[in-house]
Amino acid sequence: MSKSSSAQEGWRLGFEGGTLFSRTFFTDSTSDDYVKKYYTGYRFGASLHWGRSEFNGFSLGIHYVDKGLRYQYKTNDSVNSIAQVKQGTQYLEIPFCMLFKQDIGITGFVRESFGIGGAFQLTKYDSVLTQSNSGVFSMYNTRQTNFNAFFRLGIEVGNRFDNGDLLTFGLHYQQGFGTVSEQNFFNPTNGKGFFNTKLNGSYIALTLGYHFNLSNIGTKEEFFTSNKPKRGF
Repeated sequence: MSKSSSAQEGWRLGFEGGTLFSRTFFTDSTSDDYVKKYYTGYRFGASLHWGRSEFNGFSLGIHYVDKGLRYQYKTNDSVNSIAQVKQGTQYLEIPFCMLFKQDIGITGFVRESFGIGGAFQLTKYDSVLTQSNSGVFSMYNTRQTNFNAFFRLGIEVGNRFDNGDLLTFGLHYQQGFGTVSEQNFFNPTNGKGFFNTKLNGSYIALTLGYHFNLSNIGTKEEFFTSNKPKRGF
């Protein structure tokens, strides 16, 4: 294997963070009296990348994620109240993805990813009472599971430095499977129920990352750049 080819491969340890926009979707039938909105959260974490060849590889990550749900619901009561529902919670996500890369010029590249993973809920928003501005609406959350599987798609553009480190800017989409929470909606003054529903969610994340070329450990390229770019994932 040539030096140029071997430079395409190898291990990298990356750190990334960014903002995300999560959205609720219902896993059972509900009325049409609600308006979905985006909940703004964040995501940060680390990932280990292995470049199998010049053009493809794999990554395993661990991310701390703040995401939630946000929407409005018309209660259709005597004053036609609009309930404002906004709640957040935190997850630990572990994605495993396959990567595909195309070079752009000498140091630029585009990288696509797709994969699956699992999310573990760290904090609760079940058993939380949420009221509208008019005070005639309440919601009770019942968490269905602490674990939620998901699939993920992503695309990143980046720059490869002379020492093989990478700087990336990414756009990622993630969709959960199954049901993570059941919500019961009612009027707290008279106990009148509005509806019950089951839900999950998805999000879009914008991230900025830096990925260290682990082959530089113990060499001068660990801190100083060489004259020749080292490609890879």
